[in-house]
Amino acid sequence: MFLPPLQKIAQRLAATADRQQVIDELCTQYGLHWQDAESIVAQAESKYQYLITRQQTPILVLVAFSTFSIGVLLFSWSFLGVVSSFANLVAPNLVAGLNLLGFYSDMVAALLDFSNSGSLFVIGLAMMLGSQWGMKSVWLSWLQTQENEVELPASPAMQQFELKDDLLDSVIRQLNRGQTEAKMVAAVQARTGMVAGDALALVRQVIRSRGDIVLTSISPAAFLAGLAAFISGAVLIIQNVFLLDAHLRASPRNVQNSWGLLLRIRDITDYAEAHPILSLWFVFGVICLVAGYFSVRATLNPTLLRLNKKHHYD
Repeated sequence: MFLPPLQKIAQRLAATADRQQVIDELCTQYGLHWQDAESIVAQAESKYQYLITRQQTPILVLVAFSTFSIGVLLFSWSFLGVVSSFANLVAPNLVAGLNLLGFYSDMVAALLDFSNSGSLFVIGLAMMLGSQWGMKSVWLSWLQTQENEVELPASPAMQQFELKDDLLDSVIRQLNRGQTEAKMVAAVQARTGMVAGDALALVRQVIRSRGDIVLTSISPAAFLAGLAAFISGAVLIIQNVFLLDAHLRASPRNVQNSWGLLLRIRDITDYAEAHPILSLWFVFGVICLVAGYFSVRATLNPTLLRLNKKHHYD
């Protein structure tokens, strides 16, 4: 009995996300020993890890986005309370190094002394950094998938054309000028009369042979929507921070120790409970800010990667 190809096993791994289940299926359906099935699954994982990660991208992006958003909320919540509490301890005209050093040392001491604030601060920061580090494998898997993309089958009409050096040089010149894939395909079609599939296969083959990254056309609607969401989120956050600062200044409190800091953070909590609509607007602003950031990043990422590539000398 023939074993399934490694790519099929990798697809099954991506679908189940359970390595033991796939090994058990191979043993049951193909009569393999556990050690042999485990070795085959390990080969599929090492060879097609980028495909497994790519198929799991939706859930990974959702988890990373949720983790990053919660981390931003925890980080901003704890840090905002500390900053607002200690802002009144240093007068604007005191710019001496000792005063500033004392200000920041008191802030760090308060974070370390007040366990709740310090733990929220550290947890939020760890969630933000961890989500970004975890998404590194997702972006790399998508780039590797593009590099290992299966060749498009050439139509019979492709054989009518002789791939001359001037045609390849023309594609390379357009690539170096930063032309998009669609424009290069259109230029090849106009020059040779190829069908769209053959011209696309030729352009992608040249790109992969040079180890390059092609520019993709930026959707103005997607870019502007992401930018608008980012700016709107930033405006909502700044407005709510100003309102909170005005509320705290209306009821000043002398914060000299961790107990005073606890009372100040309780004031912030009371403000959030008394104004739930403003709190929801703040959360909505954070969501818009993060979503807009990821949208703009996803729109510009191929272009930035292409611009950062080293120049190829012909």
